[in-house]
Amino acid sequence: MAGFGQDLVQSAFNLKDLADKEVQELSNKRGNDVSTALTNFLNSEEEGFLKARDGSTESGIGFTRQYIEGYQKRADDFAKANFAGLNDDDQTKYNNTLLGRGNSLYEKAYDYETKAKTLYYDRNTNSSLDNVRKQIRNSAAPFDQLKVQGLEAINSADMPETWKAIRRQEWEADAAESKWRWKFQNAPQQALDEIRGTGGTDAVLASMQEVESSGDPNAESSKGASGLMQVMPETGAEIAGELRDGAFPTSGTVEEQKAYLKNPDVSKKYGEHFYKKMLTRYSGDKEAALIAYNGGQTRADAWIAAGRDDSVIPKESADYYKKVLGKAKVSTFTSQDASQAKVFLQSRTDKDATHIDGLDDGFSVKLARMFQSAPPEIQAGLGIYSGARSNERQAELWKEALAKYGSIDEARRNVAPPGHSNHNAKDGQKARAADVAFNGQSLKNAPANVVKWVHENAPQYGLKFPLANENWHIEDASTRGGKAAPVDPDLDAIPYDRREQLANWGETEYSQQRTLERTRVKDSYNLLIASKPEEVDANVILRDNTIDDGDKAALINSLRTAMKDTGEVNGFIRSLAGGGANVNPFDPDETKVADKAYEKMVAGAPDDQQAVVASGFVAGTKYIPKQVQADLRRGAASTDVASMGQAMTAANVLQKNAPIAFGAFPGGEAVRKNLDLFRTYTNDLGFTPEEAARRLIDGNDPDKVRARDALLDSKPIKKLIDGIDADTVASEFSKGWSSPSVGGLATPEQIKVGVNSEAEAVLVEDYREAFREALVDTNGNEAAAKEVAKKRFAKRHGPSQFTVFGSNVIIRNPPEASYPAAADGTHDYIREQAIEDMKGLGLQNVENIYLQPDGETEKDIRAGRPPRYRVFVETDEGLQLSPRYFQADPAAPEAKAKEEAAKQIKDAETRMIEQRTQDVNEQQAVDRALADPVGTDWMKARAAETAVEKQRMDKAFGGPIMKESPSTNDKAGGGGGY
Repeated sequence: MAGFGQDLVQSAFNLKDLADKEVQELSNKRGNDVSTALTNFLNSEEEGFLKARDGSTESGIGFTRQYIEGYQKRADDFAKANFAGLNDDDQTKYNNTLLGRGNSLYEKAYDYETKAKTLYYDRNTNSSLDNVRKQIRNSAAPFDQLKVQGLEAINSADMPETWKAIRRQEWEADAAESKWRWKFQNAPQQALDEIRGTGGTDAVLASMQEVESSGDPNAESSKGASGLMQVMPETGAEIAGELRDGAFPTSGTVEEQKAYLKNPDVSKKYGEHFYKKMLTRYSGDKEAALIAYNGGQTRADAWIAAGRDDSVIPKESADYYKKVLGKAKVSTFTSQDASQAKVFLQSRTDKDATHIDGLDDGFSVKLARMFQSAPPEIQAGLGIYSGARSNERQAELWKEALAKYGSIDEARRNVAPPGHSNHNAKDGQKARAADVAFNGQSLKNAPANVVKWVHENAPQYGLKFPLANENWHIEDASTRGGKAAPVDPDLDAIPYDRREQLANWGETEYSQQRTLERTRVKDSYNLLIASKPEEVDANVILRDNTIDDGDKAALINSLRTAMKDTGEVNGFIRSLAGGGANVNPFDPDETKVADKAYEKMVAGAPDDQQAVVASGFVAGTKYIPKQVQADLRRGAASTDVASMGQAMTAANVLQKNAPIAFGAFPGGEAVRKNLDLFRTYTNDLGFTPEEAARRLIDGNDPDKVRARDALLDSKPIKKLIDGIDADTVASEFSKGWSSPSVGGLATPEQIKVGVNSEAEAVLVEDYREAFREALVDTNGNEAAAKEVAKKRFAKRHGPSQFTVFGSNVIIRNPPEASYPAAADGTHDYIREQAIEDMKGLGLQNVENIYLQPDGETEKDIRAGRPPRYRVFVETDEGLQLSPRYFQADPAAPEAKAKEEAAKQIKDAETRMIEQRTQDVNEQQAVDRALADPVGTDWMKARAAETAVEKQRMDKAFGGPIMKESPSTNDKAGGGGGY
């Protein structure tokens, strides 16, 4: 029993553990259920937020309050329904989760409402503000007036006052940006200088190098600054990061960094980057930027805060900025330069001498130099509209401005008070400002290209246009404290980060504009050079600032080449008109001139005469221009019947007028192949040109090609091709003749195929291939194929009068097939030229020559060159092989024929002139005989006949055969003798 009791106690103890475990598991389950429900609740709230946002009002006003109020109620209901019975820790945890999600949804709702209200309020004001922005960008009215219009549009908008205040503040920057964009549109470089505050930096940077290092790239200060621009290693590391210069030895030693900074290119790049960075920071204040460059930004900030007081910075920094800016002035001139400059400027104004005499000498020199460097069409109109002014005259202008604008501030924007204008002498220095004129009027009325040139080139001469509202007002670069930008205080309203964005955008845009303009100008010059080079002036190209030196060099070279080509082309056309312009189609220099001449001739011919020009050109030059070659290739590849027909008709004529050029022009294989078929169809089969063209096009149809391939594989066609033998080949050259047995000698009635059995086999296979291709090209037409194969085979095969084997032996590449016949229809000129060529080698007593084709002949033909032949020379000593190949000149007999024809014409003209002279002399003799008063009419007639006969006798014997006796009328006395 005792043991049983112990067992009961143990059992009870186990049951209690189980109960505790059950309670824990139920609690865990409860927690998991709540967590799952909470997750689902929060997910549904996220989805609900999106739906609520999509269904909110356009303005979004009240969205945050309405949504969060709903969320709070739904969250409270969820907590009451799910958190009861949880322990305090779990309830706190879950409540915090609901609260955190509520805060997150609040931020989303508030952000949406803010954006929605912003868009809504912007829509209410933007239509009005967009119109004002547009007017500002077009300078339709004074900027201040338009800015007020924008403020009025904001004030009248339907939005809370707090929002209006924000809009008014933003409008200041918005309007200023619109004004800058107007400036950029009219003077991009000046606008960029203003927005970045970096105008005239080149001169300053050059001066910095001189002050920092005296131009020594290896200079190193006691503090460790190195190179031309004296950059410290730690500053260099910072700049390298900003420039992403991976070559900078960031992890290297200080000495390695110094060595890197002594590279002149690196030093210039780093120094320029840091200086421009400081210029941007100090809104273009060069003095502050230089102080920061020399001694750090803390010194520059203190200097500005003290009212630009040099006493608050070390003397080194104060001296530094003054030295740099002093050396940056462009003031290299002599007193004679100044005197000559003022004489020049006086000739460019209708004002009295005080306007020029009162100008600062350096300013006068710079202004004159800029005027004199302008392109002629701009230089001729540049002048001075207003120069130096006395303080009295400035006071008059100031008084007029006050009356016109009504306030000192507005008047000050347009006219400076007396003593404060750079038109006036002040601080012991003469005037350093002038108003530029063009053609006697203010520069504001000048063409845009004139204004652009003057504004873009002024900085090169130490000048600047500091006033955005007066594009005619020019000053010395040293005025206004050397502060380049912003010269317009309105631009101060643009935040610095936005100014940087505008500057980056503007530089990209301006670069693209210059690239486009540069391309346009180059294209314009190139077109003119290509079409009318004689109208292009090289000096105009050299003075054009739109293009760089590389462009100018390329254009000048193109112009020189074009002028040379023009002279050659004109000479060629004159020669062609005179009948002497043969072109070697294998000489690139000759074909280049011929192509240009053809282009010029065709361009000047009416459309209906261009085909006549082309035909005459080819006939006169024996050359097919590349433009005509391209037309032939296009026609041969065309699927249009008319185009194919026109191309083949033209090819038919051109091949006859220029056979060598036709057989060699690049890509002409298809043209020549089509022409063979075209002639067969039209000449042998009676096709019209249109029908022949259609047949050629059908021959390129893939479906029909497959059908023809099947045709060639057919048994009848194979049998037909296999049946071709030497007799077949021989019969094509002499109907009814047969080839002798292999190895036999050809008789006068027989044609032998090849000089031996091997050659015969090769020639028979050549003919089979020609026949096979002809069957394909004629769509299996056996009769047409035989005609085509014969023509094609004869182009490279046939008997020859020049071989040692006799004129009845068919060989490959006989000279008669390679060279055209002369005007008399024979090839005798080949033998004559070959004999003369051999005599030139010193061979005497040449009785005959024989030409033998070989591998080199084949290579020449495939390359489209006039082929070379081996020469066997027959002399009284026997048959000898020449050490040199022979190449015929088919143009020589034609030239000789022309020369003989010209001689015949000249002889005929001489005979005609002599006959005309004889006729005149005879008539004069008759006239003299008939005019003799002595004798009857029959006596006079007889005397006339005698005179004519005498003239003819004199001509026949080369001069008078007797002297005329004096007329009896000339005797002193009467008749009688002694």
